[in-house]
Amino acid sequence: MDVKLTAEQAAFAQRRVDEGVNASIDDVLEAAFEGLIHDELFNAVVQREGIDAIRKSVHEGFAQIDRGEGQRWDLGEFLAEARARQAKASDG
Repeated sequence: MDVKLTAEQAAFAQRRVDEGVNASIDDVLEAAFEGLIHDELFNAVVQREGIDAIRKSVHEGFAQIDRGEGQRWDLGEFLAEARARQAKASDG
């Protein structure tokens, strides 16, 4: 697939590569799509659960951390689980 970037987009992507943020233009595009996927997943959760339920969960999580009950987690694993839940919800 060929992707055409605007001059502004190409300059942005090249700057990220030049600064060492991303290894290549392909990596910049992959990161951009991951961001879009994340946004879509977040918006789906907000629509399904409601922002107040999410806020409540966040506050409960901070309270757990304050009590020393926090657990490490992996972002990649979290996103994979979220994608799986979204796929299951759209199939069902």
